[in-house]
Amino acid sequence: MKRFYAYVKKELREQVATFKALIIVLLFFLLGVISPIGAKYTTEVIGALSTDLIKLQMPDPTYIDAWAQYFKNISQLGFVVFVIIFYNALGNELIKGTLIIPFSKGLTIGEVINAKFCALIIIWTVSLAVSFFSCSLYTKVFFGDVNFAGVMPLLFCTWLFGVFVIALVICTNVVCKGGYVSLLLIVSCIVVLFLINLIPKIKEYNPLNIVNINVATAISEGVYHYEKSGIVTLVAIVIALMLSNLIVRLKKEYYN
Repeated sequence: MKRFYAYVKKELREQVATFKALIIVLLFFLLGVISPIGAKYTTEVIGALSTDLIKLQMPDPTYIDAWAQYFKNISQLGFVVFVIIFYNALGNELIKGTLIIPFSKGLTIGEVINAKFCALIIIWTVSLAVSFFSCSLYTKVFFGDVNFAGVMPLLFCTWLFGVFVIALVICTNVVCKGGYVSLLLIVSCIVVLFLINLIPKIKEYNPLNIVNINVATAISEGVYHYEKSGIVTLVAIVIALMLSNLIVRLKKEYYN
């Protein structure tokens, strides 16, 4: 286990040294800040566009609007940027054949894959936490209420889908040796999830649904309906990791 923890630390140091971790944390901080600001002033902007002929009216914004904007920003821009930055997490090692280095130090194939996975989860968790607290602070400033109890299940669902995306990144890297082909495969998988949402009978099992929740209804009424899709997401994460380990073992050129 000491070798495993040491390799996780090495991966984290590498992501910090290349500024990837810092960029994603800063971006998520900004997403957290602009969400309540956008919710606060959107009404005023739309009101300013009103004319004598066209009256544009919107209800006064509340903290729920701030959280709705926050989760929209994370599920759209946040995930996209995270994938763009880390889509090649294993690519360089697989292409250059440098996976033999950690193997020569006594690490198993599973430990190397899982260490990469854990390092990205740590970066994802820190980034999400930073954005959450920055959004909470500014929501409290602008609206005077936050309602953590209603928001926490949504935050967990967002975190879980991020872990699913990371598992997808690792798996596609192993299959395609990273590079733009891996990115294309990740995008293709997400597109498939969107297409599955068009099929009513299996829509409720779609992992995409855990970040496709009506925020206003979830916070105000406590209605989530993500149990089935959440379980499928957990199973998909495990399968992606198992498949990654299996493929690396079968493709001996990765570590010989």
